[in-house]
Formats: sequence, structure tokens, C-alpha cells
Amino acid sequence: MRGKIYVFMSALLLSIVGCNNNEDVSLIENQESNLQQEPIINSEERIIEQPEVILNEDGKLELQDIVAEVQVQLPKETENFSQKATTAGKATVLKTTDLIIGRSYKAGTVTVSLEGKNLLVTYKTNRCWNLWKTNLFLGEKDSIPLYYGYPNYTKFPYRESHRTSRIQEYTYTIPLSDLKGIKCITVAAHAKLSIYYRGWCWVYSAWGDGLDFEGTRCPATYFNLCDNGGDDDDPIDTN
Repeated sequence: MRGKIYVFMSALLLSIVGCNNNEDVSLIENQESNLQQEPIINSEERIIEQPEVILNEDGKLELQDIVAEVQVQLPKETENFSQKATTAGKATVLKTTDLIIGRSYKAGTVTVSLEGKNLLVTYKTNRCWNLWKTNLFLGEKDSIPLYYGYPNYTKFPYRESHRTSRIQEYTYTIPLSDLKGIKCITVAAHAKLSIYYRGWCWVYSAWGDGLDFEGTRCPATYFNLCDNGGDDDDPIDTN
């Protein structure tokens, strides 16, 4: 079985497209010794952390095969895990977008809601996935921390580790006062997602779907909440 896993893993690693040579994501990720452009294999804890890459068609199909095998081992669903995240109470949903691995595989959703004087940003995974880590930026696009043009999510202002909890949903509450005067709020929602497959924990990087970062072939994306009529959503009064 161990041999089969390593053969499968090697095949999967051949099915990914790396970043531009000028974009050394490993230098970003090594700030917390977490991610690299090569997979990290922790045999002791049986964890495989996949690199920050764009999945090609073969990689997407192989990931679908992993999910299909995991699904048959899970108990029957008691609710529709594929539904968009909703927020209880008096919150108004402003936008829901897919949480995507490698710009091609939908593994959950990111929902932004307005509740009173707070913005709520909710990550929610599909049935087979758990949240491992979440990293969130809200603010002016020019303020996103970058490293050689790539968004440095290790420096995002809102970050949580969910590694030991195996949760599938998490909400950040951001006071509008933190965003005072910003007419176009940029949201960059990054997550590490885990799936348990053949006795190993596989960890993948995912982003809330939206616009590509200019000048990069890596999978990072962002979306805007603007009041200038130039982007997706209704205005938010942050004054």
C-alpha cells in the first residue's frame, strides 16, 4: 500500500503547472515553514502538503478521483453540503464565490455578508474537505502584501489555524471601522484545505474565485466590493 501511495503521489505531482520562474512562492511560504513549490511529506504525522500551483486537466481529474473514493467512505449526507454558505440572523449576503483549488477544482465557498456595522466573511467547504488554515485580506488592493508580485498570505491581517479541529465552516467578523473610507474593498480569501485519503492527510491551497493577480501565473485570485459601478457588487458604506 505504501508503494501505491507514493506512485500515485508522484503521478499527481506531474499533473500540476508551476508558477513563473520569477515567482518563488517557497520564499513566501518558508516564513512559517509551511508551504513550498515542492510537496512537504511528513511521514511521522502522515501529512502531504501540496504546493501552490495551477492544476492542469490531469491534476483536476486525479483530485476528483481522490474525492470520489473518500465520498463512498463517508456516512450519508444529512444536508446539502454543496449549497452556498448562509449567515444566520439579520446579515445581508453581499457576495458568494467558489473556493477553488488550483484555479480549477471547486472545494467550497466564500461568502461576504453585512450585519450591522460588521462584515462577515464565511469560509465553507464541501463535504469531503476540512479547513486547515485560513488567511484573509480586506482593504485597498494596493495594500495587499506582495512578494515579487505574488500575494503574501502569511502577512494577511486575518489568519487562523484550524488544523486540529477538522471544521468545515469558519467566519471572520471585521468591523466596518477597520475599513473606514475605502470605496472599493478588495477581498483576497486564501485557505489551506485538508482531505483524509488512504490513511494520509492531503493539504491543498485554495482561493476565493475572482480576478487573477496581474503578472502572475500562480493560482491566487481576488474579488472587489465597490461603490463606483465598476465591479461586482452593491456599495458598502464604510464611513
